[in-house]
Amino acid sequence: MGTVLWGTQEADMRPLKSRLDFPSCTGPIRPRDAEQVVVCWQVKEYRGSGKWMLNVPAYARRLSQPGELEKWMKLHQLPYDDSGKALYQMVVFHQEVLAVFRRETQLLQEPGLRHKGDGWKEVEWDPSRPALRKLSRLAKRGLYAIGLDFGTVGLSWDPQGEPVVVSATSALFSPLTAGYSGSEQFEQADRWWTRIADCLNAFHHHMEAEWTRCHHRHPTNTEDQPDWQMGTDLEFVMCAPSGRVLLAERWLGRKGTVGSDCLRTKEDRLIFPLAELRPQPARTPRELIQHIRKAMHEAAVKMQGTEAVWLAGGMPVKGIPLGGHLHFSGFSSNPFFVRALDNYLTLPLMLIEDDGTRKRRPKYGYPGDVRFKRHGGFEYRTPPSWIVSPRIAKGVAALADVIARHYWSLADRPLDDFEVAEAYYSGDKRIIYPVVQQLWKQLESTAAYSEHASYLIPFKKQIFQKQVWHADRDIRKAWRIFPFQAESISPSKEAESMI
Repeated sequence: MGTVLWGTQEADMRPLKSRLDFPSCTGPIRPRDAEQVVVCWQVKEYRGSGKWMLNVPAYARRLSQPGELEKWMKLHQLPYDDSGKALYQMVVFHQEVLAVFRRETQLLQEPGLRHKGDGWKEVEWDPSRPALRKLSRLAKRGLYAIGLDFGTVGLSWDPQGEPVVVSATSALFSPLTAGYSGSEQFEQADRWWTRIADCLNAFHHHMEAEWTRCHHRHPTNTEDQPDWQMGTDLEFVMCAPSGRVLLAERWLGRKGTVGSDCLRTKEDRLIFPLAELRPQPARTPRELIQHIRKAMHEAAVKMQGTEAVWLAGGMPVKGIPLGGHLHFSGFSSNPFFVRALDNYLTLPLMLIEDDGTRKRRPKYGYPGDVRFKRHGGFEYRTPPSWIVSPRIAKGVAALADVIARHYWSLADRPLDDFEVAEAYYSGDKRIIYPVVQQLWKQLESTAAYSEHASYLIPFKKQIFQKQVWHADRDIRKAWRIFPFQAESISPSKEAESMI
């Protein structure tokens, strides 16, 4: 697997070419090597396939079409207002912030003067600062929503102090090179392009390693991959017979395999009503399901003597959204992997969700919701809590494993189509159904699909028979967790029968 930087204008690429560890090319025709990741550098006119391309030209072209940026921001319910000037420029590459620039407003109050950097100053990127964290969240979501993998987003604040998108470009842009001349301009530009080249080189080497992992180390057998692990954290709520939501923290504590998670109230107070399972990570879907059941048993022991109904799904109780996050260790995040999860996992799951899950979006459940981990893996946060039943849980775990091992061959991106994305947010399954039919055929062609057929065939049946999950049913009954386990089955035999 190689990488190539492709642009249509030689002048746009000249500052980078000598700094890269991989080749570049210029011209109107996309490079045709079948095993190349193509980094499109301000290419807008190419109308061919977007497979293995960063910043697909058709999506970059949206930014130059009147009203397109506003249309996509509105679809994803991201705040947008192009009536004022950007106070920040945030440079993003695959949902990571490369640089932040802030316009020095006091300089703008001196009319007629031209300042070095045109009034811009670089700000140290510090994710612990709430204001920068808010801005970065919006910048990353905005670029991803329109289909781009890197670019620069102009941002400002609305009258209520909330961030808004003002502009976006597919270029990795530094405003500091404006207003300088001579050696100062050269030094500013040289430092900037070195930083961008370092980022692209790191991506190139990362993708080489990913290609090797997927294609030359027996990708259909996780037993041969001791570093590959998949984990999850799964939320559910416990309701008293009266319907009142119990504060999970009281019975389960906060930390551990079984704990609780928080919600912020309208009064800006943290409460902990969400029960959360954090099973041990696993190398196979089967092992992960075993760990989930073990965590459920542990929760049941802690709750023994307390009458409550356990509910999962997306929003079984109004105003309380639930998540079923997937953790990948040994599978490094990249745009192709994340978008494959969006399309080949999230879209099929949407076909069996109840109406409450739809109401979770777009604040939660939006495409591309990832969080990078210090251990080198990442957390995919888009799905709802998928422990409604063992059949669904097995299907999700197996599907996630198939995608992790074969995402190179799962390159369709229907969620980049406006109509499909709109249907996803509105819950229009009529539009999503034929899309998933096509995606599922590709999943069935992979080697890992056959390996997990016992999990995936029942899951497929539920999806294509449009059997919606029941978020109002106690999940313990389907999982045979106390007090619903069969008395005639010992715990060990029961676990075997469920898996």
